[in-house]
Amino acid sequence: MRERSWHPIGAAAVFFLFAVALAYPVPAQGQSVAVTPSASAEREDKAAKLEREGAKLQGKSHRWGYAASLYRRAAELRQPGDPQAVHDLADAARFYYYVRDLRNAIEAMEQAAERALADGDVVRAAHLFVDAGWLAQRSRNPDRARSFVARARTLSESPLLSSNQRAEILKRIVTDGGLVSMRPKP
Repeated sequence: MRERSWHPIGAAAVFFLFAVALAYPVPAQGQSVAVTPSASAEREDKAAKLEREGAKLQGKSHRWGYAASLYRRAAELRQPGDPQAVHDLADAARFYYYVRDLRNAIEAMEQAAERALADGDVVRAAHLFVDAGWLAQRSRNPDRARSFVARARTLSESPLLSSNQRAEILKRIVTDGGLVSMRPKP
């Protein structure tokens, strides 16, 4: 039986790959790669440009689907903790709703709610979950609507909320014979 030996070029290639791997460590799962200040500023500038472009389309109903995609892309460029991303996702959901794309409207509104919650804005997250529930109800998906409203109710029980904030959230949710109906935000 023949014994395998390393080819000199193969050994050099393996050595090179290990050297590169050590020089450029990969972040562990759950960690993010640090963004340089200039890269972060570029992303923010691009997001702001997309938002301005989307705002210009508000009066042009035939372009609302495109406006929704611009706001969604702007939100993706925003750093975690930037409340503008939540606003962008909610705007995207609104424009998707206007063009009767309920699937994307619900998805964008849910993302807005999740992002607000991750950012620690419990009140905003609860209201956005109610909005997502309303959209789900409009799409004839009462189970999903109830799920969103249940999340809003759970958030309304947070000790971080004042009694007025809690009442504002709960006032938007009306249970009628087991079905959930959402009142518009005041």
